[in-house]
Amino acid sequence: MKSTASLFRALLAVSLLAGCSS
Repeated sequence: MKSTASLFRALLAVSLLAGCSS
């Protein structure tokens, strides 16, 4: 399930970016 981990990591990065932007 490497793609799932990659997707989760991407989602986490986006969440962090959104938090920094806010």
